[in-house]
Amino acid sequence: MVGGEPNETRAFARLPGLDIAVLHRDTRGDGEQVFIALKASPSFGALALPMQAADPFLLWMRLMQLGWASWVSCLAAASTPPWITRSK
Repeated sequence: MVGGEPNETRAFARLPGLDIAVLHRDTRGDGEQVFIALKASPSFGALALPMQAADPFLLWMRLMQLGWASWVSCLAAASTPPWITRSK
C-alpha cells in the first residue's frame, strides 16, 4: 500500500489478465470516497463476444437456481412430516 495524502490510501493488485487499483479517501468530515479501477487484457469487449449468443436473463436464472437448490430441498425436507414418505 502506498499513501498519497494523509487521508488517502491506495492499493494495487495484478492478476493474470487483470490489473486492479483501489483508492480510498476521507473527505474531511463530508464522507468517504472509494474508487476502483479495473484493466483487463484481453479487453472486456473481447470477453463479451462469446456471450452475445447467450441470454443474460437465462444465465442469471440458472445461477440463482443453482444457488437456491440446496436451500429449497432442505426446506422441503423439513416441512414434510416424518410419517409421510416422499418418493424420489
